[in-house]
Amino acid sequence: MQIRKTKSPFAKKALSLFLTTALLVTIFIPMPMPAEAKIGPAAPTPVDRYSVVDGDIIPAARIGDTSDWVELARSGGYSLIVRKNVLPLGQVVFDTRNISAYNISSVRDLVNNWFKNTLPKNARVRDYVSMSNAVDMKVAGSLGYFANITAGYSVPSGVNVRSGDDVAFLLSFAEAAMFCSRQYATSTTTYTTSPALAIKNFTKLTPPGPEVHMKDFWWLRSEGHLAGSTKNACSVGTHATPMTGCVYASSSQAAYPYVRPAMWVNSGVKVTTGTVRVDHIDILTGEKLIPTEVFVEVPEGAYGPYLPKDFRFYLPGELASGSDPASGTLLGGDIVEITYLYMRGSAKISIVNWNLWDDERITQTDFIVFAGEYGPYEPEELYGFGPGEWMPWSDPPEGEIDIDQEITIVFGYYRDLVTIVVIHELVPSGYEIYSDAFAEALGHYGPYLPLTSPFFEFIGLDPSSDPEEGVTTVIGTVVTIKFLYRLI
Repeated sequence: MQIRKTKSPFAKKALSLFLTTALLVTIFIPMPMPAEAKIGPAAPTPVDRYSVVDGDIIPAARIGDTSDWVELARSGGYSLIVRKNVLPLGQVVFDTRNISAYNISSVRDLVNNWFKNTLPKNARVRDYVSMSNAVDMKVAGSLGYFANITAGYSVPSGVNVRSGDDVAFLLSFAEAAMFCSRQYATSTTTYTTSPALAIKNFTKLTPPGPEVHMKDFWWLRSEGHLAGSTKNACSVGTHATPMTGCVYASSSQAAYPYVRPAMWVNSGVKVTTGTVRVDHIDILTGEKLIPTEVFVEVPEGAYGPYLPKDFRFYLPGELASGSDPASGTLLGGDIVEITYLYMRGSAKISIVNWNLWDDERITQTDFIVFAGEYGPYEPEELYGFGPGEWMPWSDPPEGEIDIDQEITIVFGYYRDLVTIVVIHELVPSGYEIYSDAFAEALGHYGPYLPLTSPFFEFIGLDPSSDPEEGVTTVIGTVVTIKFLYRLI
């Protein structure tokens, strides 16, 4: 909530004295904001992209700089960090040409030169720093505006840039106000207290000088209120006794503010270890062959190789498309995800149906199957045969089979039977010379022949007799063959 400060007569006298000094060396001109001041249109504030944090202090060694850095906010997996100490450039003017536009200022050149040439080429942060739109002149409000906390929020692109212009930049008015300050201006004559986290982060920064007027200021990239003819740019400092750590504006040519660069970096820069996760997946089912292997606190630098494992029934694993490599370079905070895909090997199973009546093969079927568990296989129903049964001397009907193994499962069958009754009878007496009954397999039977004897002769089949040779098609059929004879 904006807090408007009302001034007592005593305060008005103090302000009058302050303004006299300000006209000579600095800012805070209590004039109505002129029409030409660039306050809009404001770029949309990506509120949902930001998480202002009670920032970590990142040691200088992890950055590769001579100063620690302070984390201010996070966006996704990235952190906005600012240098704890100002650059060792001393007090500098924003631009000697009385320019207040950051994109063409000399202070921008100083920031770019520091990042490209002064920061060591092998500085660890170069592996983490991301380009952003902090100085994207095609985006309205990228530089921010004086007294405006809705524009000027930079966004990381996620593209690592080890060198180049505007990779490092100065904070905008809004970023300083919301992320690291004690107070900020709401107009040329009013100011309010900054959010609690901004105040907390501000205390982590090393003041460039004593907290007195002209000694502790540092530049921002947003231009100031443009009151009168004096060019000015936004800054953070103690503009008056009650305005310690206030985001306001300073004269562009007043040589007292310092330079405190900021950068967007992958949040992994804060740590020196990463995590490696390895999955072993059945390519057909998508199931994990074992739980995910998690290797934590893997030191940054070279990692691996993390190799595939040997799994019974599976062919050698292969890296999945899109998997991280089995070996490579890991940066702090990285999560390396390696995925191996495995295909089951093949094996051969033969099912043999065996005719136990005639001791011969009925059928054989060969299957190419995945190695692993198989079965149970059951006997079939075969026409002309009774129920099949597994032959114990063959391979079992269920179990496990390894890659390239061949097994044979045999089921034995007896034929379904019919009854053949053969009668030899004398006529006309009806005397039964001989009779017998035979079990025959369903199908072809015979031929059955008449008897040969010196005492009687065969005269033919009884009219009611079945033929002495034929085919049966129904289980349980009784074939009766009656041969007739007469005495000699």
